[in-house]
Formats: sequence, C-alpha cells, structure tokens
Amino acid sequence: MVGDPEKGKVVFERKGCVRCHAIHGEGGKIGPELAQTSHPHPPIELVGMMWNHSPTMTALMQAMGIPRPTFQGNEMADLLAYLNAVQREAARGHAPAGHHHGH
Repeated sequence: MVGDPEKGKVVFERKGCVRCHAIHGEGGKIGPELAQTSHPHPPIELVGMMWNHSPTMTALMQAMGIPRPTFQGNEMADLLAYLNAVQREAARGHAPAGHHHGH
C-alpha cells in the first residue's frame, strides 16, 4: 500500500476530518466513526465510500461554514493508509500502537 499512516493521521487532523469524524471515539460525532468495522475496507473501497459520501459531506460542510479540504501530493494516499491501518487494528479488536483509550 502506498502512503504513510503516521502522515495520514496528521492529514486527518490538519484537514479538519476530525471535526466531524471520530477515530476510536476521539473526534466529532457528525459523521460516522471511522475505526469501527468488523472488517477493514481495502483502500479502493475507502476511496469509493468517500466519493459516494462527498455530496452529502460537502452540503453539510457548507451549511456549517467549513471549507472543503483540498489534498496535494501524497496527502490522500497517506490519509487512506491511516484509515486502512485504524480499521485493520479495529478489526483485530484493539487500537493502533501509540493510541491509548481514555486518559
């Protein structure tokens, strides 16, 4: 898989995805929790899900006054690598290394 999950985590936070989507319960509650899955989605399936969700997401973002993020270079590949990694870990029943539940 092309992409760096650690860089993807940064993209997820900096592009504002975390404002509406949670990973392991941390983040927004407007969009779906992205780590809860019984099986990890392959990157191409994640791309399709994001594409299909785009019109609804764009409308909600406009209503909330949130600018739509743009991606450059490897940012999208890194984001997909991160989402794939957290879903794989969730399917195994635990958070990714370095992630702690609770405080």
